[in-house]
Amino acid sequence: MANLIFTLCCERPIVDSQTNLLSLIGVIEEIGLSGPQPVFGGIMHIVTLWERSNLLDTKPEKYEFTLKLQAPSGQIVNQVGPMNGVIEGRRHRGFIALQAIPFPEQGRYHWVIETTENGQTRVAAMIPLDVAHLPMPAQYSGKPS
Repeated sequence: MANLIFTLCCERPIVDSQTNLLSLIGVIEEIGLSGPQPVFGGIMHIVTLWERSNLLDTKPEKYEFTLKLQAPSGQIVNQVGPMNGVIEGRRHRGFIALQAIPFPEQGRYHWVIETTENGQTRVAAMIPLDVAHLPMPAQYSGKPS
């Protein structure tokens, strides 16, 4: 089974077309949201790096995973997958873009990566994301205070 090397959450991943170097812009470790039903309105990118289980093997290696967003209460509030990947060389990068993600409670969330092989599912990574619910700004009444 392929090995998950890292998983990060960021605003924008950039892969240089000349060097194939990866730049992660705006790594997201914590966010603050306001509103009656807090939702992250931008785009979050989940970037993964997978490495083949046997570095000497040259055959393509397939892997399957599911991405889940687990709230502090343990509830799964978002899920993507199962998704499939193929490692042609030594490593493979995966990119997932997510929009309008709900965060119904505040506290520590986790991006959970579960891999599946031969019907067996295991947690490959749990990446923390701290979420604070901020007070709503006072509504502007149009009258001077």
